[in-house]
Amino acid sequence: MEEIDLSDRRGLIAMAEQFSGKSTETLPQTSNGQMETGKPAAPPKDAKKKQVSCASSTALLLFLLSVAAVVAAVLVTFFVTKGIYDHPGTNVTFIADDTYETTTFSPDEGEPEDVDPNAPTAEQLRLPKALHPVYYNLTIKPYLPGYVDYPAEKNLTFEATVAIKVRVEEATDKIVLSALKLHFGDVTKFGIFQESLEEVEVNVTKKIVKRDVAAQAVNVTTLAPAVATTEEESEEEEEDETTTVAGVGVTAVGKSGNSTESEEEEEEDDETGAPITNGTASTPTATMATTLMASNTTEAAVEEETTTLTPAPSTAAAAEESEEEEEEEEEVGGLQNVTQFVRRPSGIAVKSIDVKEELEQAIFQLDKPLEQGQEYLFEIKYTGPIDKKLAGLYLSHYTDEDGDVRYAAITQCEPTDARRMVPCFDEPEFKAVWKINVVHPTGTTAVSNGIEVVNAEATEDKDWVFTSFKETLPMSPYLLALAVSEFEYNEAKTKSGTRFRVWTREDALNQTQYALSAGVKALEFFEEYYNITFPLEKQDMMAFPDFAAGAMENWGLVMYREKYLLYDPTVSTPRQKLDVATVVAHELAHQWFGNLVTMKWWNDLWLNEGFATLMESLGANAISDGKFRMEEFFLYDSLGNAFFRDSRATSHPLHFPIDKAEDVSQAFDSITYDKGGSILRMVREILGAEKFQKGLNIYLNHYKYKNAEHKDLWASLNEVVPDNFLAWNGDKFDVNDFASKWTEQMGYPVIEIRRLDAKRVELHQRRFKMDDQTLEKAKFRNAKFWYKWDIPIWYAVNGEEKQMTWLHEAQSIDLGMDDLLVLNTQSRGFYRVNYNKPGWNRIIDQLLKDHTVIDIRSRARIIDDAFTLAEANQLPYETVLNLTRYLVKETEMLPWALALDGINTLLQNFGDEPEVAHLRTYIKSLVAPVYDKINWDLLKQNMLDDEKFFDNELQYAIIRKYCDIRQADCTGKVLDLFQEKFLEPCAGKNKSSQCSQVPVPVRKIAYCEGVSLGGDAEFDTVFKMYQEEPVQVERERLMHALSCSRDTFSLKKLLAMASDINSTVIRLQDKPSIFHSIGDHPVGKNIIFGFFQDNWERIYESFKDQQTLMSNLITASISLSNQRDITQYENFLRDHRRSTRNLDVFKMRLELAKTNKEWIDRHFKELSEWFEKQNQKQQ
Repeated sequence: MEEIDLSDRRGLIAMAEQFSGKSTETLPQTSNGQMETGKPAAPPKDAKKKQVSCASSTALLLFLLSVAAVVAAVLVTFFVTKGIYDHPGTNVTFIADDTYETTTFSPDEGEPEDVDPNAPTAEQLRLPKALHPVYYNLTIKPYLPGYVDYPAEKNLTFEATVAIKVRVEEATDKIVLSALKLHFGDVTKFGIFQESLEEVEVNVTKKIVKRDVAAQAVNVTTLAPAVATTEEESEEEEEDETTTVAGVGVTAVGKSGNSTESEEEEEEDDETGAPITNGTASTPTATMATTLMASNTTEAAVEEETTTLTPAPSTAAAAEESEEEEEEEEEVGGLQNVTQFVRRPSGIAVKSIDVKEELEQAIFQLDKPLEQGQEYLFEIKYTGPIDKKLAGLYLSHYTDEDGDVRYAAITQCEPTDARRMVPCFDEPEFKAVWKINVVHPTGTTAVSNGIEVVNAEATEDKDWVFTSFKETLPMSPYLLALAVSEFEYNEAKTKSGTRFRVWTREDALNQTQYALSAGVKALEFFEEYYNITFPLEKQDMMAFPDFAAGAMENWGLVMYREKYLLYDPTVSTPRQKLDVATVVAHELAHQWFGNLVTMKWWNDLWLNEGFATLMESLGANAISDGKFRMEEFFLYDSLGNAFFRDSRATSHPLHFPIDKAEDVSQAFDSITYDKGGSILRMVREILGAEKFQKGLNIYLNHYKYKNAEHKDLWASLNEVVPDNFLAWNGDKFDVNDFASKWTEQMGYPVIEIRRLDAKRVELHQRRFKMDDQTLEKAKFRNAKFWYKWDIPIWYAVNGEEKQMTWLHEAQSIDLGMDDLLVLNTQSRGFYRVNYNKPGWNRIIDQLLKDHTVIDIRSRARIIDDAFTLAEANQLPYETVLNLTRYLVKETEMLPWALALDGINTLLQNFGDEPEVAHLRTYIKSLVAPVYDKINWDLLKQNMLDDEKFFDNELQYAIIRKYCDIRQADCTGKVLDLFQEKFLEPCAGKNKSSQCSQVPVPVRKIAYCEGVSLGGDAEFDTVFKMYQEEPVQVERERLMHALSCSRDTFSLKKLLAMASDINSTVIRLQDKPSIFHSIGDHPVGKNIIFGFFQDNWERIYESFKDQQTLMSNLITASISLSNQRDITQYENFLRDHRRSTRNLDVFKMRLELAKTNKEWIDRHFKELSEWFEKQNQKQQ
């Protein structure tokens, strides 16, 4: 029998038909086309018997087979659909409003998806499981320009040695590592060793330190090279000191009485719970340090013995911890017996290396197999490039105040770029301890995940210094971090003693104070929230001029793009201050959720990023002492983004198969971040904040230093669910059962209300989609739960909040004919609501009468739902526009922000057509009452008051919109500011952050208006300042202003620079922003798509290794709304099938283009006439 996918509803029905001889046409259906549930199917009344002649035995046999088939069909149908009820097809539009007729549309299955037959398979790209890394010891030497004289061929390269301790899970004669663009030398230079703990006699210098301490744990790390067992090995180490790999570790035994434990024993560190073992080979962290515990609980004189094994490098960590304490030292020396790892040849050699670039792997073929259950140390010498792209170990540059160009080497390893710096097991599940050592130019500083134990120690070559870092806790390779630069830092300490530093270039050091304060507050908040002490001794944050992502959560060393870490109140807006707070909180939330506990594979990336998105709101609230009202900001930003993206057929489930690590870049989107955070927020609202927090603590404690899956989180949360908390079916609420429906299928529901009788209404659900003509990807087309959800219903009647109830299939609630019903109060659920016509009318009446009866968040949800439903043709626009009449009385930012989003959609769809004048006049009637109250003279003064953050943001949004609809009072003001407060004070100067006197909140508008209405002189002035401006947020304003030009030659020149990966005028990270800014203006929108098509091949070749940047650039270039452009676009996709087929963003833009066209065809004329009539009434 042909295999049938049990998640394929069409296949199941076809199978049932095959065995039962019945068609779905015979099944009873409801008025909307749904098949009724719980009722047996009846044959048509007019069905006629077929005359069949056969022998009685044959007839009996056929009868029995028929009965068996029917029973089989019933059983299959029952067990497959148990707990799931039937519904309309996936792609069905259902219009619920009284004025709209019910319509259905079911497209065909579409063509098979285009797959490259020559691409590597998922199995080929994944690493074998025969080996598991335990420990890495990496020594790296980067050759950076501007510091040291070296041969030209070494410029922008690095030399490195890595020793990888692996545990053999299954005997194998090859070692397969992830590697990309790395160059390996002669196989005879590689070594495979085994280690054993042996007692050896070494010369020991023992330092007795007496000082006053409060109860604390002192970790003293000692490093020593592995004991060479042959003269050949000793000579080899002496010949190349910079790349010799230190031994895996040493455990010292001295007069303090600390002794080596047996190899089987393992302890838990009292502070962090990290696995440590004294002198064992089984746990990597165990062999790195001797831990001396101060047992006193009050201040006392404590003797500490720090044992240094000659010729180990000296350690600086203990000295730094005691900078503020008085101490007495006494040194004694002599021979001591110590237990340490001794490295010996394994007798196994590397025969050959097969570097497979297409698989991003290096395969080391061995002459003998590695034995199962054994551990081996594999030592590799190699070289690699320091790339100018923003991945792996790459080059960053900036210009200092003296005009000199300075260089730095920094890393970005997520998702799969650690392999560009070190051959490794580059998958999240392969957690291991990392020991990093760096040989770097004198005058530079090296920073990595661990705290430094040897800091810039002189080497025999005065041009180079050596820095070594303490071993990390077990972590995934994508969290590996390293920076070599001339940066400086500001420092603080948390209440629990964590050293906290914020690093940046020297000229910007005064902009780090806010981030330092924010970071300390956030780390302290998360320690308390998670109830788990931060497990590292230090936390560094560094701001870079070049960084692909907004930030990266590397454990112990978080890296940021400058604008998300640096804050200058004379240059940055309040929103940019909030951005610093939220991004800092997001990345520090990851230190537990993502770093301490890590996903097993990228299909649970949403758990990492969604959780950090949720927690950033709590963290930023702690940073601002609640002044940023982050819960409201979450509703506008994260929830809004998730709703928009997940309403499209080109969306995807939160948890979905990612077969190849190379595909994970496309999963870094608003579904992963924003929907992930929104679903977790809904779970928190269901369980309650305290129980949710307790469940997280259970999860983090159970899986710390390990990998986990999303179902592990649900299981931990289930532990805090009370027995009397029931699901829709009366059973105890099961988090996994509930959450699976929201995470394992794409989309979300809209709830519709229908009147049952004078006292009751009934709620129903269906999937909400903006476009019913675009098919989902084949692998998402037949949703696991058939696009049905268990929905928590929060609601209020006449302003009174009711007890939460559940909607599974249908749910009735008591509601009188004149009662006011508001669903999804506080906007807690991830769903939309479409009221019936009387319901909408009562809401509108209440808003016009007294809008404060409905809370702020519910008002915002009502506005957003109304605009979106109308855009999807599921609610008349007249209803929405009647609703907006109340806005003249609205004083809160959140409802206004969502209303302005809806208004922006109208403006975008009207474009530069003459009829837009009617729309602008209508918008003015809504916005003018708020605009007229704004005091421009107080903008600069009020900007610095966090208490007024939301009031300020509302004023800035209203000003932007008033200028956007070309009101002379606004455009005139900002143009005067450009000329009088920018051009005049900045004449002859080149840094607008130092000379511009335009109020910061309106600089972006003023600069844009000045360039738009100016000529070549204004454009050239701004372009020159853009090139010289060092402050990133000001530089972005100037870049945006250039895109406002109406001169097509100037715009094409900008596009050419932005699409040239070798052009340094526009930084690589900023290139998509130029495209976005140009595409946002009418003149630019008319030329950008043509430019993109003409230059696609060059763009593709330049950016194909930078998928995130390329996706952003594509998004910015393709914004279409007419059939001619859409046809041209479809032809482009066909002509460039090979280079476009693996980029989902092209399908997303096509779907959006078709939706835009349909909107214009359906609504443009109708709304133009409506706005014109309304404006005439108001005259």
